[in-house]
Amino acid sequence: MALARTLHLLTISACIITVSTSAGAAPPRRGGLLEGINQPSWLKKPAPSPSPEPPAYQATFLGTPDDDLLARMCDQPIVKLELDKGTAIKFKVTLKNGVLAALRPQQTLEQANDRADIAAYWLSRALGLGVVPPACARTVNQTELMAAVASPTWKTRMAKEVRWTPEGSVRASLTYRVPGVVDGALETSRKVWRPQLLQATPLPAPHADLAEASRIMSWDFLTANWDRWSGDNTRRAGKAGPWVWVDNGAGFGKYAAKAQKANEARLRQVERFSRNLVTAVRGPSDDDLKLILAPSGLDERELTEFLARRHVFLQHVDGLIAKHGEAQVLAFD
Repeated sequence: MALARTLHLLTISACIITVSTSAGAAPPRRGGLLEGINQPSWLKKPAPSPSPEPPAYQATFLGTPDDDLLARMCDQPIVKLELDKGTAIKFKVTLKNGVLAALRPQQTLEQANDRADIAAYWLSRALGLGVVPPACARTVNQTELMAAVASPTWKTRMAKEVRWTPEGSVRASLTYRVPGVVDGALETSRKVWRPQLLQATPLPAPHADLAEASRIMSWDFLTANWDRWSGDNTRRAGKAGPWVWVDNGAGFGKYAAKAQKANEARLRQVERFSRNLVTAVRGPSDDDLKLILAPSGLDERELTEFLARRHVFLQHVDGLIAKHGEAQVLAFD
């Protein structure tokens, strides 16, 4: 029943996310991202009868209810657009109410999948992670976007790479911009923590962020994000603050065989996992997950491939448990 209420909440929230713009986030406790209010119903121990019904699950991001952030983003007019730095076409956005966001128009660049931003958010929310910024779909006018770009080179790129509709608009993801985000430095410390994710390496003094490294590598396999380790893509909300999983735009796409093999190889390098994350991934059924991801607009192939990756992920974990024991494999909260 609790799961049904959670999915009902997702269905209601999904109804508000596609809006036209033409008219106009408490840090997690040490050792686990899934504790407290961000815990979905299937991770909670059922209260013994006849205890009263527990309060309804409320998703939060950095201490703010997700639905509040979505309401402040998804129906607000855009008052300022500024081209953001990076390889992909992306904009810094200021909304009429002062909220800051990132806008990624649908485009041909493989690692700039606007639907992946939205799918990553809804999956994180449903699994109780609370670490992916809220995101929703918007429709943006071509004239409005082009007017925000001064460089002739970028104007040419936008004309060629953005998937404009015949009516002169484009679908885009709008993602909440977390203030004070800094580099979490997981990439620069990989030589230290990567061996520590293997069972063959003892852990007398594990790397301080080892559990987070395990989680993010698990997450990237599940979402097929092949572009995490390309520089400054592991972030925190302030120095030593809570982790936030941004830069999900390379996920859920039809990526090249070489990138797929690289992602599978990275999963095999992880032999120590978060118990809460694995439990959460096991929780929902395939039908539940299809409902959860519906707001993203993923097509049937993308959904099928995601469900297959979940199966591979759990097979990998279960195989390790059979070999090394549950306590050794599910080593983090």
